[in-house]
Amino acid sequence: MEGVEAGSSLLLIDEDTSATNFMIRDQLMQEVILTGEEPITPFICRVRSLYRDLGISSVIVAGSSGSYFHVADTVIQMKEYVPFDITQKAKKAAEGYPAMSGEEVPFPAYVKERRPLPDMELKKEERIKIKAMGTSELMLSREGVELRYLEQLKDQEQTAALAWMLKFAECKMMDGKKDLMQIGAFLEKQIDRDGLESLFERGDVSASLARPRKQEVMACINRYRKLRF
Repeated sequence: MEGVEAGSSLLLIDEDTSATNFMIRDQLMQEVILTGEEPITPFICRVRSLYRDLGISSVIVAGSSGSYFHVADTVIQMKEYVPFDITQKAKKAAEGYPAMSGEEVPFPAYVKERRPLPDMELKKEERIKIKAMGTSELMLSREGVELRYLEQLKDQEQTAALAWMLKFAECKMMDGKKDLMQIGAFLEKQIDRDGLESLFERGDVSASLARPRKQEVMACINRYRKLRF
């Protein structure tokens, strides 16, 4: 969801690091546990809608399950570090096996309706404290934001910039009218035009800031526990 809100056009997914029930549900499980009784919709049921309706492609690294052969546009085999297009071979082989994709489920559109409400208590503070702790956490006022699984953050200067961007978004943009996609796009446009220093108010002083990607900005906002809609 963060990738969609950040405007990503491609998702990279490794089967080895993904939960099995997120990726697929086999035929037996679908018969025993009906779709309406399972809260998780497997990605295989959404991957076509994700591309068709939102224009987002998926590259999936798989080595233990051929279930995605049924829904893939292209199948590439890596053999001794050399890629080979085996789409026709994979599609032909898949004809002899039942598809595990189940019923195709449209990707939800509600991401465009996530409009964060303003934090009035934060706005009342005369001076909002900001602190970056490596690449694993930042503090906005007295609220910590956990970032340790954002692997693309490489230094504390990016974390500090995220803290300033979160503060700016909270104090200037979150009004219950703008959705997260609009907020992310506005932040990107403003920094492109005026630089990171445009996030500061009179009297603010900060040095050694490094700009993070939009994906990390959106992920940071989503991990802010005081976010309300």
